[in-house]
Amino acid sequence: MRKRGSKWILGVILLAGCLLYGQMTVSAKEQEPMTVETTRRQAKATGARLNFTNVKKEFNVLDYGASVTSKNNYKAFQKTIDEAHKYQQKHPDEQCKIVIPGGVYDVKDKDGHGLIIYSNLWIYAQGATIRRTTPYKRNLMQTVGTGGGYAGTKNVLIEGGIWDGLGSVTKNTNPIFRFVHASDIEFLNCTVQNSFNAHHLEMGGIKGLSILGCTFSDYSQDKASLKKEAVQLDICNNSSIMPGCEVYDDARCQNVLIKNNTFTELYRAIGTHSAVVGKYMSNITISDNFFSDIKGKAIGMYNYKNCNIVHNTFVDCSEAIDFRSVSMSDSYGKNFYAPADGSKVKAQPLTANLVIADNVIRKDRMSGHDTGGAMIRVFGTHVRTSYTSNGKTIVPAGDYSIKNVVIERNRVSGKAAGIILNDVKNATLRNNIIYECDKHGLQITENSTVTLKGINKIYSNEKNGISCGSSKLKLQGSTKIYRNGATGLYIYKSKNADIRKLITYSNGGAGITLTGTSSAVIKNPSVRGNKHYGIIAEKKSKLKLEGGTVAKNAESGVFAAEQADVSLRSGVKIEQNKGAGVSVSSGAVKIYDCEVQKNKKSGVELQLYSKANLKGNTIIANRQSGIYASTSRLTIKENVITDNRRYGVAMYQGSKATSLRDNQFSNGAKEEILLVGGSSAPVRTTKAIRINWLASYSNRITGRAQPGARVTAKYGNKNLGSSKTTKQGKYTIKINRKNRNTVITITARDGKNNQFQREATVR
Repeated sequence: MRKRGSKWILGVILLAGCLLYGQMTVSAKEQEPMTVETTRRQAKATGARLNFTNVKKEFNVLDYGASVTSKNNYKAFQKTIDEAHKYQQKHPDEQCKIVIPGGVYDVKDKDGHGLIIYSNLWIYAQGATIRRTTPYKRNLMQTVGTGGGYAGTKNVLIEGGIWDGLGSVTKNTNPIFRFVHASDIEFLNCTVQNSFNAHHLEMGGIKGLSILGCTFSDYSQDKASLKKEAVQLDICNNSSIMPGCEVYDDARCQNVLIKNNTFTELYRAIGTHSAVVGKYMSNITISDNFFSDIKGKAIGMYNYKNCNIVHNTFVDCSEAIDFRSVSMSDSYGKNFYAPADGSKVKAQPLTANLVIADNVIRKDRMSGHDTGGAMIRVFGTHVRTSYTSNGKTIVPAGDYSIKNVVIERNRVSGKAAGIILNDVKNATLRNNIIYECDKHGLQITENSTVTLKGINKIYSNEKNGISCGSSKLKLQGSTKIYRNGATGLYIYKSKNADIRKLITYSNGGAGITLTGTSSAVIKNPSVRGNKHYGIIAEKKSKLKLEGGTVAKNAESGVFAAEQADVSLRSGVKIEQNKGAGVSVSSGAVKIYDCEVQKNKKSGVELQLYSKANLKGNTIIANRQSGIYASTSRLTIKENVITDNRRYGVAMYQGSKATSLRDNQFSNGAKEEILLVGGSSAPVRTTKAIRINWLASYSNRITGRAQPGARVTAKYGNKNLGSSKTTKQGKYTIKINRKNRNTVITITARDGKNNQFQREATVR
C-alpha cells in the first residue's frame, strides 16, 4: 500500500478541524432543519441498486496465474473475469465474486484495451494494489462498448483496492476506468490514483452510479489546457469525448450518488465539460465528501438538473462548485455538440432544482492554483447569437436562464467571490455565512431573481458584501453585512429591490448604494458606522426608506445625488453621522415623520437645484443648521426644528420655499429663518427670540424677537401674558414675580403659524 505523507495527514486534520470549526461557529438556532422548500427540490438520487444476494461462487485471481512477482498480470486477471462471466451466464440467477488478494499486481494490456468487466460481477480487492504499467493509451479497466442506452454492462461492484494509473511514470493518457452504456455500477472504498492528462473514472451514459468511501488523488498533465476531472460524468455523443462506443445516442449519466469520498491533489474533482442542449445529467447527489488541494474547480457541472450538493468540505480549492447551463464565453464549440440523432435543438431555461447546502468552503491558501472566479457559481444567460458548426445549430440563440436554486447553511470563504448568481430565477439563499473572500461576498447579475431568508452573514470580504446588478433582490429575515472592504449592499441597474431588516455596519464604503436607475424599498434597516455614507442613492435611482436607523457613518447618513428620488418615512432615525443627516445634490427627497438629530453638519442639506418636501419631522441638535438649502426648492411643514447650533432654516443662492408653515423653532443663531442671496419663502428672515436677564424680583420679561410678532409667556400650561414687538423687535411682558428656578417659555408666532421659542429660568 502506498505510504501516506504529511500532506495527506494534514488533509485529514483539516477535515476534522473544519467539521469542528463549523459546529463551533454556527449556532444551533442558525442550523435550522432542512426546510420543506429544500426537501421538495432535493435530487432523488439513490445511486446503484446492486443485487449480490445470491453469490454462490468466488473466483480468485491467484487460481488463474496472477502473481505479485509477475510483470504483467493482465492475462490472469482477464481469465478470472472471463471465467466468472461464463459461469454467471450459465447461472443467470446468481452473481459472482472475484477476489484479488493483498499484494501489488502489475497489469499492462492486450489487443489495444484494458481489462474488460461484465455484468453481475463483484471485484473485491481490499488490501491489493493494481498498477497499470503500460505506456500506451489503454484503460486499466473498461466495459464492453456494444449496445446503446443503459443496456450494456449491469450490476457491477468494485470494492477496495488501490487502482494506480502510474500516469506520472508511464505518461499513459487514458482514463484508469472507462465505463459506458451501463447501469447500476458502484465503486466502494477504492483508492484511484495517479492519472496523466486523463480522468481517474470516465463514466459515460451510466444510469445508477454510486461512488462511496473512495479516495481520488494525484493528477498530472503536460498541457495547461486539459484540466481533467478525476470523476468525469459524460454523455455518449461522439468519439472525441467518449471513445470506445459502438453506439452514440446521447445517453448520459442519471441517478448518481457520490458520497463520503476524498479528492486531493487534483486539477478538478468531479464534473462535466461536454453537453448537448436539452440533454441533461439528472438526479445527482454529491454529499459528505472532502476536497483538498484542487487547482481548479472541485465540482463543475454543465447541463445538469435535480442536483443535491450537500455536507461537503472544501479546503484549498480554487473554486468549489460551478453549475452552468451553457458556457460563460461565446466559445460554445469547446463544450457543446449537436444531438447524436441529428435532431434540432431549441433554447430553453434550465429548471435545475438545485440544492447546495451545509457545505464548508475554506479559503485556498496554496500557490500554483488557478485564479478562481467564485467559490460557488450558478450561471445561466441569454445567448444573443446562435452557435453553428458544420451547418448545424449547436446552441440556438435564446433563454438559458436557470430556475429553482436553494443555497443554504453553507460557510464560504475563498480567493474568489463567495457566491455568483448569473441569470438565475427563483433562487433562495438561507442562513449562509460568506466571509473573507477576495472579491464580492455575493454577486448577483443578469436578470436574476434572488431572495435571502433567515440569518445570512456576509462579512470581511475585500469588495462589496452584496453586489446586485440588473436583477431583482429580496432580503427577508435578518441579513447581516459588515466589515467588507467596499460597500455593504451595492445595487445597480436593478428594479424593485425589497430590503427588510438589513443590518449593515463597519463597511469600507457606504452601507447601502443604489445607482444606475435602480429602485428599492428598504424597511427597518440598521446602517451604522460605515466609512463612507450610510446610504447612497444616485443616477436617477429611487429609494423608499421606512423605519430603521442610519447612524454614526463617516459621511452623511443619507446621500441623494444625480437626479435620485428618495423618500424617508415612518420614523427613520438619522443620527450622529459625521456629515449631514440627509444630503441632497441635484436630487429630490421627501422626509416625513423622521428623526434627524445630532449630526456633525446640518440635519438636512440641499444643493445644486435639489428639491425637498419635509413634513412632521424632528430635526434637532445638529451641529450646523436644521435645514440648509442652496439653489434648491423645498416645502417645510409641521416640523420640530430645535437645538441646532446655527439656523433652523438657512436658504442661500436663490433657494425657494413654496411653503414654510406650522413649524416649531428654537436654535442657536441670531436668526431662526435666514433668507439670503435672492432666496424667497412665504415668511421673511426671522430673528430668534432673545430673553434678557430674569430675576426673582422682576415683574416683567423683556427681550427681542421678530418685529411685529406677537410674543407670549407661559409657565407650564398657564398663560402669563403677551406683547407685540416694536419695529425694533423689542417686547415687554408684565408678570407677577416668580420664584427662583421657575422655567418660563417665550413663544412668538408668525403669519404662517410657525412658532419660535425660548426658555428662561428665573435667577
